[in-house]
Order: sequence, then structure tokens, then C-alpha cells
Amino acid sequence: MPLAVGPEAWYEHGMTHHNDNRRWVAALLATVTVIAAPVAVRVAATGASARSTPTWTEQHPATSPPARTGASMAYDAATGTVVLFGGLDITENGLGDTWTWDGTDWTEQHPATSPPARTGAAMADDAAAGDLVLFGGAGTTVGTYRLLGDTWTWDGTDWTEQHPATSPAARADASIADDAATGTVVLFGGAGTTGKLGSAGGTWTWDGTDWTDQHPATSPDPRTAAPAAYDEATGSLVLFGGDNDDFEVVGDTWAWDGTDWTEQDPKTVPPPRADATMVDDVATGQLVLFGGYGTATGRQGPLDDTWTYVVPPAAPAAPGTPTAVPGDGQALVSWAAATTGGSPVTGYTVTSVPGGRTCSTAGELHCTVTGLANGTAYTFVVRATNAVGTGPTSGPSVPVTPAAFPGGYWAVAADGSIFPFGSARSYGSMGGQVLAAPVVGIAATPDGGGYWEVAADGGVFPFGDAAFSGSMGGRPLAAPVVGIAGTPDGHGYWEVAADGGIFAFGDAAFSGSVGGSPIVSPVVGIAATPTGGGYREATSDGGIFTFGDAQFYGSLGGRPLTAPVVGLATG
Repeated sequence: MPLAVGPEAWYEHGMTHHNDNRRWVAALLATVTVIAAPVAVRVAATGASARSTPTWTEQHPATSPPARTGASMAYDAATGTVVLFGGLDITENGLGDTWTWDGTDWTEQHPATSPPARTGAAMADDAAAGDLVLFGGAGTTVGTYRLLGDTWTWDGTDWTEQHPATSPAARADASIADDAATGTVVLFGGAGTTGKLGSAGGTWTWDGTDWTDQHPATSPDPRTAAPAAYDEATGSLVLFGGDNDDFEVVGDTWAWDGTDWTEQDPKTVPPPRADATMVDDVATGQLVLFGGYGTATGRQGPLDDTWTYVVPPAAPAAPGTPTAVPGDGQALVSWAAATTGGSPVTGYTVTSVPGGRTCSTAGELHCTVTGLANGTAYTFVVRATNAVGTGPTSGPSVPVTPAAFPGGYWAVAADGSIFPFGSARSYGSMGGQVLAAPVVGIAATPDGGGYWEVAADGGVFPFGDAAFSGSMGGRPLAAPVVGIAGTPDGHGYWEVAADGGIFAFGDAAFSGSVGGSPIVSPVVGIAATPTGGGYREATSDGGIFTFGDAQFYGSLGGRPLTAPVVGLATG
């Protein structure tokens, strides 16, 4: 893709630094700074047309870092700034200063603690932890280089040296990028004390606390100075080129899926290179590669070409294995979203086995299969569809057996006594036992084979096939508990307090609450959605607050009432 204005060719430009037999090149960042959107592992959409003509713009900041090469630079999503650290000055002396770019000007930071001066360190935004992580590099004085293996994090104000239980070997010029799909930072390759690193000890992941040595079945050859970036369109981390063990630039493309590396086979590839910069341009759904050092059109040296990388859309992957909750002649089926394949998922189809009964959605992750025979065991599978086609079938759910729902119910008293009616049976109660606080609610298990009682102090008492998953009993509460709701599979529950605080246990997921927020009237009840992916809170003035996948259909909040609202149920 031609650019209207392009920066001059360069290598060693703020991402990695050559640490081999080539000379160290000193240039960049004197009083001129070149910025192409945020210099980051990911470039955010700005609202402009994805197909508008791109332009490089030379910036003229009032303040700028001294000239250098081999610096580390990454976008800090938590602060919305670009962070620059270290490198070599024009005398090849190591630098240990920290600068931030706010889109207009550079500001030198003066942290209380800072990593030692170095060049060729690997640095990336750790989105899951909300900070930057920096690893290794080469500590330098003029003519002397010492490999480093320390780990530091930047929180927007100060550097903190980390002391992980496990750590990669010291190295410089490694590839690093944030892997949003796994919530980890991936480190690959680099130059170590025994040579360039690759298949053995070459791939490490950082989880915000510790490093883990990955042992992929397949791995790129040992190399340094290979650009890497997370490709949001495919949910994988992409690595391109670099310098191999023979000090030759290479031009292969690899993708990391969180477990293994897979060599890609694109129809066209950029010329081999090292020390290039590559970022994810979310606005256009592609990776952008610029410059580096390599060979093009028979000439070896700095490169000034721009390349984009995009994987053609494919059908979605298989959705997660579904779960099913049986009902009367039906079953509610839920599943985890499928990887899109580069094109948005437009729908899901659930199929029962046996019978072939189906239900479909336009993207929702649950639906109800009807027309099932009570007393027959069923499993369910799911397939996802996008504009390209329909993907493979998920694994089957655990078998469930629909049955006629018993016609009955339970009433619970403040002393914990249970009163069953219709076909409901008693499985026990807290009646006649000493309670620290009165019972305020009850929730039945999906099959009607048990129930939980909840007390105002948050204590939970299970009976029948209801399992205990924890409670707020004995813990300090800002307001008394007023209700309980179980998850669709019966493996968890939510407690709700009068101030709107939500306490989730078992497989119940916390999706938010009004706890800590000013509310006109106290919360009096909770009701979960059929999928268990959300819930609603009700207040005594009729107000409704929705969280997760719960939809808002209206409320009585602000309307005159003859008596306060005291409960809530999902239809």
C-alpha cells in the first residue's frame, strides 16, 4: 500500500537492537519524532474510514529525548501514552532514562526507581495486569555489553523490579508482544550467552506475576530482532522474520495460538528483514509492518517499505462444549462463543441427539430446544455461522433428561421452617435451630430436588441436592442480605444485599451491582436470567437494575405505588 508521505528508511528504531557482528547504528529521536498513530502493539480505531488514504506526519515536539538507537518502546494502554526506555546514545553508551509521548510532546519521567541502563530490552503492554513489562537487554558502557535477565514493570509513575520464581535466561533483542487471547505477554528468541534462542527455552509467557517456559511442539528457528504483534482479527500472535543463527535475515511468518507455533504460508511475503516494527491496526483489521534491515531489489541495508498482513476470513471455529438444563419437554442450552475466523459470527444452531430438534440464535449464546420427549436422554451440539460459512460441530453436552416439572412450591419462614405444597417435598430446614439472623429467602435447584435458604447475615443453608458453595455468613456486611438466586445448572448462586451488593459463589459469575452507588430505595430481590449470564435487582420503589445479559424491559421506579415492591421473578 503506497503512502502519501513516508518516513525515511531505518532500522534499530525503538523496538529491538541488533546484538551481532553488525555495527551499532546511532540515529533517531534527536529533535524530530516520527509517529504513525500510537506506536504500540495495537493501534486503536479513530472513527476515520478504514480505507482512507494513510499519511505519515513528521512531528515537531517542544521537548524530545536525546538521539539514540536500540531503545525499548511500547504503548501503555492504562495511561494512554507511549513509553520509551533506554537505548544507546551517539557514543554507544547505555541510557536508562524514561520518556512518555502523549500524542503531542515528549515528557521525561523521573521515577523513584528505574532499571539499569540498557539497550535491546524487550518491552510490551501487559493489558491484563494494566502495566508495562520490560525484560532483559544488554547493559552497556562504551565497548562493553553484558546480557541482562531481570524483569521490571512500569505502572505509569514508577518502575518496580519483579522477582519471579521462574525467569527466562538473560537475553537481548528478543521478540515480545501482549497476547490478548490468553491474557499473557509472550517472549520469544533473542541473543543469549550461548547464542540465539529458539526451540529450546525460546518461548516464555508472563502472567503478571511469573514467567512460564512454554514447550511448544513446533517453534520458529532461533533468531533475534523479529517483530511480533497480536492480530486481533485472528486471535493469534504473529511473528515475522528476524536474524537467524547464521546472521542472515529471514522472511518467514509464524502464528502463536497460546500453546503452539504454526508456520504460515502467505501467498506474498515481504523481503527478509530484521529490526522492523509491526503493530496491529484494529481500525483496518490488519497488521502493519514497516522498515527494518534486510535485502530488497538487490540492495542490502535499511528498508523503507510498508506491508500489511491480513488472514482471509474463514468459517468460525467450533463453539465451546454446551451445557444443558432440562425442562418439561425442552432444554435450555448454553455455550461459549466461537472464534470468529476473521468474520463476525452471525448465528448459532443447536441440534439435539437423538431427534435432530434444533433452535437458532442471531448471536446469543443460549436458546431453548423444544419438542423433546420427557424421559428420553439427550445431548446437544452447536455450530456457528458467519459470512464465509458454517463451522465445525462442538463437542456434545452432558446428557440430560427432560421431565414434567413437579407442580408444587415451598414457602420458607423467618425461622427457617419449610412448608412444601403440591408435589414439592421437604428436604430439611433450619426450623427449630438457632440462627444468627432470620432467614430472608429461598431458591430451588433446577430439578426441584433441593433448595437453599439464605439468612440476613449472608448465611446459606443447603438441603436435598443443593450444594454449598460458600456464603457471607460471619463476614462483615454493609447492609443485610435480602435474597438469593441459583444458577441454571444448580452449581452456584448469588446473594444480594439491601444496598445492592452482589456476592457470587460456585459457578455464579459476578456481572456488576449497585453496591456502593446511591439508590433511592433498598434492594429487595434478585432474579437470574435463564442462561445464568446475568441478573436483575429490584428495589422497593419498583426500580430495576440489570447486569450481564439481563435486558431491561421497564420498571415502576418513579411511579406512585400503594405499597412497596417486595420481590422479582424472571419470566
